[in-house]
Amino acid sequence: MQKVEKVTDKLPELGARFTLIIFLITIIMNWADKNLFSPKLNAILEDFGFAANETTPLGIIAALFMITTGIGMVIFGVIADRGQRKWITIICSFVYSILTILTYFTPNGIAGYWYLFFMRLVGGFGLGAVVPAIFSMIGDYASPDKRASTFSKFTVATIIGQMGGLALSSGFSEWRVGYLTVGLFEFVMAVLMIFIKEPKKGVSEEELHSVLVAGAEYQFKFKKEDIKILWNNKSNKWIILNFIDTIPGSMVAFVLFKYLDDYYNIKESDVLILMGVGILGGIFGAILFGYIGDQLFKKNKNARAIIAFFCNLAPVFSYMLLFLPLFNDLYVPDGVTFGELISYPEVQFLTIIVFISLFINQGNGPNWYSSVLDVNLPEHRSTMISVASFADLLGNALGPLIGSLVYQFISGRAAMITVAIFWFANSLFWIPVIRNIKADIENNKKILELRSNQLKPPDN
Repeated sequence: MQKVEKVTDKLPELGARFTLIIFLITIIMNWADKNLFSPKLNAILEDFGFAANETTPLGIIAALFMITTGIGMVIFGVIADRGQRKWITIICSFVYSILTILTYFTPNGIAGYWYLFFMRLVGGFGLGAVVPAIFSMIGDYASPDKRASTFSKFTVATIIGQMGGLALSSGFSEWRVGYLTVGLFEFVMAVLMIFIKEPKKGVSEEELHSVLVAGAEYQFKFKKEDIKILWNNKSNKWIILNFIDTIPGSMVAFVLFKYLDDYYNIKESDVLILMGVGILGGIFGAILFGYIGDQLFKKNKNARAIIAFFCNLAPVFSYMLLFLPLFNDLYVPDGVTFGELISYPEVQFLTIIVFISLFINQGNGPNWYSSVLDVNLPEHRSTMISVASFADLLGNALGPLIGSLVYQFISGRAAMITVAIFWFANSLFWIPVIRNIKADIENNKKILELRSNQLKPPDN
């Protein structure tokens, strides 16, 4: 059977590369949005009239935003598997971008808190619809043996988005400017999406490529009866339960700036620069482990799951080095420049730990996304991406909430140690995926081979 090296049929009017750039910028902005809170927690608390240690109200907003985003993902993920993914992405991008722009006008006081509460609550639905549709379309641009490398670019986009959100929030004295910037970018991307063309579902699959390029249409759509098929897929169950991996990451993102300020007197601008070094490690790791995943996948169909397991487990041990006695006496005096800050051996060691941890951990992303697509049929992918992403968002919602509660009622150090506990527990859920993924991939290949004989190109 013909090997699919690259999908070239039915390219968007603006070109496949430009389309992917639009998708990348959209993902960057989505992830930037999720990281605008953390650097300005104290400023936002002050604007709304809360005490500096009353972090729970903002934790509730962050949690509910993630939950509504997840609900939007599931609803529109199913719709995307039954209709046009492009227009779902466009309409929901407009809704989300407008509400994000309006966040700029949040007033002070308790009225401002409830205004922000509403904007985040409703805006989450629009944001949630975008992710499954975009990632499903990406899956139709990349052949199965190159998916991890393709998704590594989008993992890098999420990393850049996270860093960009922190930079936007830290770079302006007014925290509302970050939301205005993200909203305007999202609005422009929504306009540009009007001019792209959606790829055919399933066109990247080796079994379907020839007949779809010849003009046949993939006729299969998600049905209620398919829920049983998804449930019987053993890999799906454990990939969904893998949502625990987002709890430690979102917990760290929410409390890290406050923790380093409270315990070591390291200010947000300096933390941002130190995190930038770690982010570079994450970018290199995503690209490298995505490439390794693709190369090993050609020989062993559970290779990506094995890499994901390693990338979740190994960073736990490097992260725990942050609690060595070495850091007990670290306290940076006020007025220290960044050059003076990095002369501290403890700060140098902290930066190395963050670099190594993120280098390994970010290799999980491209192999996770690829695994979701590998074990699901084309008409199920938006749905499964949405369900798995919804589960991830539950973790992202629980992370800030758990982090803020532990920080407020126990201590900041206890909150940071809790991160390691969740991180270790998550890695164990990859073991059953490793055991089952080969069989699930082979089952899908057999189904697609049968369907390739049923699909017929139109008569000329």
